[in-house]
Amino acid sequence: VGRFTYGSGSTSVNICAPGVKIDAVFGFCTIRNFEHATQVLGERVMIFVNQVGEIVHGCADDYHGAPNKNIGDSFMIVWRLTGLPPERQTKLSDMAVMAFVKILAEMNKSR
Repeated sequence: VGRFTYGSGSTSVNICAPGVKIDAVFGFCTIRNFEHATQVLGERVMIFVNQVGEIVHGCADDYHGAPNKNIGDSFMIVWRLTGLPPERQTKLSDMAVMAFVKILAEMNKSR
């Protein structure tokens, strides 16, 4: 992002700057029925979200993903592939799938 601003103190972005292609696997998960959970748990909902986040971040890290964004009830994880040899890209793509399998298994186990 810093490459696309007009200067060090600027908040303006140069939208005409050439982009850079990035190859990556993006994983996105969300807590279903989050509004219902919020109503039932009340102020304890943040403890619940933090527990879910701990599972998501832990599994992502175990499988070489990078938790990138958390927006309330949603989590995004990225596996960056750019610059890696094809066999490593395939391995990381498989690891991304396995991370989500593990997340689902851990969520069901934690009930």
